[in-house]
Amino acid sequence: MYIKGYASVFQHVDQAQDMLMPGAFKKSLQKKNDNTFKLLWQHDATKPIGKIISAQEDTHGLLITASIVKETDTGKEAITLITSGIVQGLSVGIIPNPEKTFFNPQGFNEIYETELHEISVVTFPANTMAKIEDISSQNEINSLTNLINTAQELTSLL
Repeated sequence: MYIKGYASVFQHVDQAQDMLMPGAFKKSLQKKNDNTFKLLWQHDATKPIGKIISAQEDTHGLLITASIVKETDTGKEAITLITSGIVQGLSVGIIPNPEKTFFNPQGFNEIYETELHEISVVTFPANTMAKIEDISSQNEINSLTNLINTAQELTSLL
């Protein structure tokens, strides 16, 4: 199964009183390739459920696509809870750079640079806007790929 969504949304104060700013993940993303980042269940390092296929910043936040393995008990549980709509949150495991983190007088931290360690599927995300937005299966992806290939073949015949 594949999921896509925002693991972090920029310029939104989360429940830990942190606000990640655009560009906060840039350095970390440049240092590691996408599949270096693991997808965990509830930030539990003993419960990896998949891997990140792509991670990129856009103007809204950190957009990710990840695969979840169904061959583990935790992976099966995650898939069941995600597809049923019970668990929809995403969250980042980060270590902010203290030299690039500033206290805003309104009572929160503005984080301009952070080290990304992992991304998790969670029940209660600190950033309430960070969530899974799309779910797909390998069968759906294969069907779409076949449809695109057929359309391209038909177009070439015209």
